[in-house]
Amino acid sequence: MNASAKTIIVDDNGTPGVDCDLTTIQEGIDNAIPGDIVFVMNGTYYESVVVNKTINLTGEYRGSTIIDGGGSGDVVFINSNWVNMSGFKVRNSGSGWWDVGIELNNVQNCSIIHNTCTNNYYDGIYLEYSSYNIVEDNKCISNTFQGIYLEGSSNNVIKNNTCYNNNWYGLRIGEYSNSNIIVENIISYTNNYGIRVLSSNNNLIYHNNFMYNFVQAWDDSFTYWDNGYPSGGNYWSN
Repeated sequence: MNASAKTIIVDDNGTPGVDCDLTTIQEGIDNAIPGDIVFVMNGTYYESVVVNKTINLTGEYRGSTIIDGGGSGDVVFINSNWVNMSGFKVRNSGSGWWDVGIELNNVQNCSIIHNTCTNNYYDGIYLEYSSYNIVEDNKCISNTFQGIYLEGSSNNVIKNNTCYNNNWYGLRIGEYSNSNIIVENIISYTNNYGIRVLSSNNNLIYHNNFMYNFVQAWDDSFTYWDNGYPSGGNYWSN
C-alpha cells in the first residue's frame, strides 16, 4: 500500500470541491492511485464499475450505498490484485451469460467483505481463475443462477456468507477449484441445489448451515465435509 494514500470522497448528491471530490464511483477509481481509499457516501449509483488498480473501495453503509448496474453487464468487475471492497449493495446486472454482481477476474489477495448482492442475473459473486482471496460476511440473495460461484479458483476462503433464495445453486464450486475453505456460511431456500462441487478436489467444507434447499448438496469430487474431532462438520435441516 502507498504510504501517502489519500481518501477520495464520492457523493452522487454532493458538489465536487465543496463536500466531496467526485460524484461517480468510476471517476473516484480513475482518479485514485494504488493504495488510495475511495469512500462512497450513501446513495444510488447507476453505473457499472471496473476496479483495475489496488485500492480500498468502501461504501458508507451496505443497506443504502447502492451500485445499480442498470441491467447491463457486470455491476462490479475487479481485475487487479489486493483490492478490498466492502459496504455496498450491488444489484441489477445485465441479463447476458456471465453478467454478475461482483466478478473477481484472474486476481489474488482481494477481500470482498460485508456486501449485499441481490437481483443479479447470473451470480451474486463470481470468482474466475482467482485464488487466495477472502469472501466474507456477504449476503447473496435472489440471484437468478448462483449466490457465489468459483470457477478455476483455488485456495480461497468463503466464510460467514448468507446465500438465500438463489435459483440454481446457493454456492457452486466449479471445475478445477481446489483447496478452498468453505466455513460458517448459511445456505438456504435454494430452488435447486444448496451447494454443488464439480470436478474440484481437496475443498474443506465445515460449520455451514444448509437449510431448506430443494437438494442440499451434490458432490462428484474428493471433498472434506468435516473438520475432524472436536470441530465437526455441517448442519443439515433434512
